[in-house]
Amino acid sequence: MTSPDFWAILRALSARADSAAVVFDILQKGTTGSPTAIMADNYVATISLLNEFATFAGRATASDQRNDNGSRKSRTPKRDVAENEVIARGIKAITLVYDMTARIPHLMKQSHLESSEGTS
Repeated sequence: MTSPDFWAILRALSARADSAAVVFDILQKGTTGSPTAIMADNYVATISLLNEFATFAGRATASDQRNDNGSRKSRTPKRDVAENEVIARGIKAITLVYDMTARIPHLMKQSHLESSEGTS
């Protein structure tokens, strides 16, 4: 999980409705495994991709709020399910980012940064 190409592919696939769930599953397993696959070399890429999932959820929520003028009943249930999945992934992404903050001291040791360098 340290190759920049790997992360570029995941980022591209995360924006596609047909592959976003699989990408999120890979990301979730990488961040929650024991030991996790997240290290100093891929921490920023991981956080960035989790941020993308949270952003997608924010857009889905904002779109839903704009359309909440009574026209919701005309929307297909399939779309509602898809939007709910996007929002659920976004919530999980935020939780994963929060959980990963506990790993920062360990990751700083891995990167051989001084404490003052890691906070800038």
